[in-house]
Amino acid sequence: MTWTDGKIAEFPKHYVSAVTFFVFIAFVCMFCSGKTLKYMPNIPNREKVIARYRIQYRVLAVSMVLSPVAAYVFNEFTGQNSLGFWAEAFGIWAFGIYWLVKTKELSLSDVERRALKGEIDMGVSILR
Repeated sequence: MTWTDGKIAEFPKHYVSAVTFFVFIAFVCMFCSGKTLKYMPNIPNREKVIARYRIQYRVLAVSMVLSPVAAYVFNEFTGQNSLGFWAEAFGIWAFGIYWLVKTKELSLSDVERRALKGEIDMGVSILR
């Protein structure tokens, strides 16, 4: 879409869409990502592994929300004038890292295969 194509409450649609996207993915990362941790198998240091994943998810969620601040600091130090671009880039990088961490966690717990086979009930609530 063009940068000047329409506005929502005096903000370009692109910015409103980007902010909404990052708020929702940060919400998922912060509040929904730990839902599968209870299915972690009995491995050495199981509780430490679960705690490490929880911390990583929280750090990445905060990173997503703070990506505009990181972009501002980056622009100030580099002399660039690309705040919107870097805010989105940093947020997308944080989400990409989250997805890599989540993929590793799901692989370790094998929760997807177990759920598909009916071995575990994932429930319907996203916040349970």
